[in-house]
Amino acid sequence: ACYYGAKCVTVYGYESDRRVFLSDGTNCDTYSGVTLDGSSSITYFPDTNYRVLGEDTEIIGYAQKDGYLFTFKRGDDSVYVRYGTTLNDVTEFPSAVVTRNLQVLTRPIQINDEILLITRDGIKGMSYVSQECRTELRSYFISNYFKLSADYNYDKMQWFKDDSLLHIFLNEYEFTADMVSKS
Repeated sequence: ACYYGAKCVTVYGYESDRRVFLSDGTNCDTYSGVTLDGSSSITYFPDTNYRVLGEDTEIIGYAQKDGYLFTFKRGDDSVYVRYGTTLNDVTEFPSAVVTRNLQVLTRPIQINDEILLITRDGIKGMSYVSQECRTELRSYFISNYFKLSADYNYDKMQWFKDDSLLHIFLNEYEFTADMVSKS
């Protein structure tokens, strides 16, 4: 099953029904389910909750915005969206691709309700309006001009936020972004 050796994990829910979503880094993921006694369990992952998301490119992270769960993948089918719904008294989390050709390089950076993506075209902010995913280039970076390089190990990217600054570490470089004065 998909959950052994999980590389990406998040908690997401619909109304009061919270579930654990996880992926082993392939194009597959799963989420925790409801046991036979009708209770939600974070340790039970039924086969019916297993999903293959698009092409054979790896899932690299999750983020949440405006009540939706976004799944980010490398490659052409970049972003999938999930939402909760109830059908016949059963909570379901259907998924659909919402953005293609975004070329996400590493897991998303989520700060409160802001989702930042490092893509082949630079740093992008993401918004989702009425089943349409939009990305736009951001002009945050103020130190060590952020320049994409094939030499970076994007899988080992680290980041943290202090006050109004976002610090991104790639290889031996630190990039600092002013989160207050964005454009």
